Order: sequence, then C-alpha cells, then structure tokens
Amino acid sequence: MPYDPEMTFHRCPPTGCREQVPDKYLMCAPHWAMVPAPFQRAVYAALRDYGLGSAQLRAAHRAAIDAVNNQMEETDA
Repeated sequence: MPYDPEMTFHRCPPTGCREQVPDKYLMCAPHWAMVPAPFQRAVYAALRDYGLGSAQLRAAHRAAIDAVNNQMEETDA
C-alpha cells in the first residue's frame, strides 16, 4: 500500500499538544495559527524549493515549532 499523507497521522509537535494531525500538516490548526507569518512562509518556501526530507525543511519546521513553544512558555510565565 502506498504512503498516503491523508491517511497517516502524527502528534502535533508543540509541547503538551496531544492532537493527531495528518502527515501533510506540520501541526494542528490552532498551533499553526500561532506560528508567526515569516516562519510560515519559510516552511512553505523550504517545501517548495527543497522538498520533503530536506535539511532546509527540517530547520524551518524546528523554527516554527520553537516559535510556538516560546509563545506558550511566555503565556505560562
């Protein structure tokens, strides 16, 4: 059976989120909405320019996740 990102899921990566999201998305909609626009654009650009599995996309994902985690930490403080 071929890989289908619509049918496979992963846990939303920001700390504490238990939402399961389709593999075609980085994170759940509420957390994605917390990602600053420049970081969202960087994710889309890395995907477009370098593709899935690239170091550039992994770095853009990490930056977006860190941005959300930092916002949540500031809210908790």
